[in-house]
Amino acid sequence: MADLTLYHKPTCSKSREAKRILDESGIPYDVVLYMEDPPSLEDLQAIAKKLDGEPKELMRPKEAIEAGFEMDRGHSDDDVLAFVAKHPAALQRPIVVTPDRAVIGRPTEKVEDLVEETLRS
Repeated sequence: MADLTLYHKPTCSKSREAKRILDESGIPYDVVLYMEDPPSLEDLQAIAKKLDGEPKELMRPKEAIEAGFEMDRGHSDDDVLAFVAKHPAALQRPIVVTPDRAVIGRPTEKVEDLVEETLRS
């Protein structure tokens, strides 16, 4: 198992760009095609703990609303993550996870920064 994991959607341009960055880095990584193999609630909770931001950043608002999520209600972090676990189309992308950190690759410079950090360590 590689130290990096890319949560990837091949039809997404940002996700393809993140994959290109990882490919060019030479760092071994695993790819999770999350629409085919959705992350569990536990996986999402682990990713959320590694983010610099809030767990709600893992949710794509437009896709969440289309799937029936009411954005204007005060949802707990677990509510947000449970919804995303049931509706993987609402997962933000791309996400790159290391043993210590997770970044949402928007903009893709965040992936470049994570790669540089990984190569230095």
